Amino acid sequence: MASGMLANHNKCIIDQIVEIIKNNIENPELDVNYIADQLHLSRASLYRKVKPYLSIGIHELITQIRITEAIHHINNDTSIGEIAIKVGYQHPDTFSKVFKRRIGKAPSQLKSRNMANIQLPMK
Repeated sequence: MASGMLANHNKCIIDQIVEIIKNNIENPELDVNYIADQLHLSRASLYRKVKPYLSIGIHELITQIRITEAIHHINNDTSIGEIAIKVGYQHPDTFSKVFKRRIGKAPSQLKSRNMANIQLPMK
């Protein structure tokens, strides 16, 4: 395979990873091993293929997509516990800790201030 075709193939894998994450966002078992299994790769092969294209790890990407999705649910009439489950966290406390570490505010703070439409930096 020519190097240009190989680069396109690996970028396609990134798209597949993002699609797997988004399609399985509610699954608390979603992790690097789950993604590797879905792509029929070993965990090591998966990391080797995506390392040149991602500035973050796959686990970090999963968390980032989950938190971004959670932000979209904040202003709905959905409770924090329901949001946690929708984005793959079994325990609302764990979700709140991860959210606060990433965003700098607890999800309840954003919900009470109706701030979910604000673009927040990911930490």
